[in-house]
Amino acid sequence: MEELKLNTNTNFIKLIAIITMTIDHIGYVFFPDILIFRIIGRIAFPLYVYSMMIGYFKTKSLSKYIVRLLLIGIISQFPYSLLFNVYRPNVMFTLIFTLLYYYTLDKKKWWIMPILVLIPFALNFEYSLIYLFLVPIFYYFRNNGLLLSISFILFYLNYLIYPVDSFSIATFFTILCLPFILIKTNVNIKINKYFFYLYYPIHIIILLIIKYLL
Repeated sequence: MEELKLNTNTNFIKLIAIITMTIDHIGYVFFPDILIFRIIGRIAFPLYVYSMMIGYFKTKSLSKYIVRLLLIGIISQFPYSLLFNVYRPNVMFTLIFTLLYYYTLDKKKWWIMPILVLIPFALNFEYSLIYLFLVPIFYYFRNNGLLLSISFILFYLNYLIYPVDSFSIATFFTILCLPFILIKTNVNIKINKYFFYLYYPIHIIILLIIKYLL
């Protein structure tokens, strides 16, 4: 893996991601009218996308990486649909395409690009539009924090300038994730990599049980 100038402390970054994701999901299911839950939750997805880039450069087997995400996505799909009352693929499938997108940019396999655009839109993936912008921002500016920040803020500024609803305004606050990406952290957190895979379906199942008990 090339030496990156930005934060590569992925355990810390992913820990922040799962905490903010969980807050977002709690808000979505139990407190849909309290916007602060969704604002905090906007931090999660870009951190996952950024971590995917580091994972792409570090992995010894891209195919095994994708298979792990696919298995978690399949396991999570039924409880995910029940919890959120939606029938689109869960975010694990978006992360699979995120890895493929990094591969496409890195290897210049431009023939894959139509697939990366059409399938997520056709199947209504979570963040199907946003990931198309985040991946090249993180990939091409991975060693230039200033350009990364400017590009990132300009992209999300669109949600503030042309808001559709209050959630669009909340989406602008995704920029709060930037310090976790830009500032190198030396937090020595040793967490088994499978924790981050298993947490996704487990927390969904727990929230689903709570939802039906209330």
